[in-house]
Amino acid sequence: MNFKMVSSKPILITDKNALEKYKIRLEKIENERERVKQYNKKAMKEKRKLILHKKVDNLRNGALYIKKKIKFLESKKGLKNKEYKINNVLVVENYKENKLEFHLKEQLTFKIIKELNHKNFEWDKYKNCWSIDLNTDTLKNLKILKL
Repeated sequence: MNFKMVSSKPILITDKNALEKYKIRLEKIENERERVKQYNKKAMKEKRKLILHKKVDNLRNGALYIKKKIKFLESKKGLKNKEYKINNVLVVENYKENKLEFHLKEQLTFKIIKELNHKNFEWDKYKNCWSIDLNTDTLKNLKILKL
């Protein structure tokens, strides 16, 4: 039996059709997982070689990951950007671009720049701010990060 690899082409959360694309990918993964399960069930009866559990686990893990992304995107649908200040830093939760942005008015010390880089922040030269992908972990780290 031929089993298809479900596309691993990345879906950008900033893509306006990301939610629909994730739902389509989830459906494909679940269909493929069901096909593998049915094949294994039949193969056991006929005493043939089974598909490795690793493939089934990968499909299950892929489905769980995509369900998490779908839930996140649905929770952010229609939200307005939030802006607030922390220690003279304008913090923007940019839901349209799915970014957490730090807009600074003063020069940062090398130590703070190093810490931002260590936490996977990137400098956005077009907006003149530090940014990182917006997710629940990022928002938790916001409280830890001292500017």
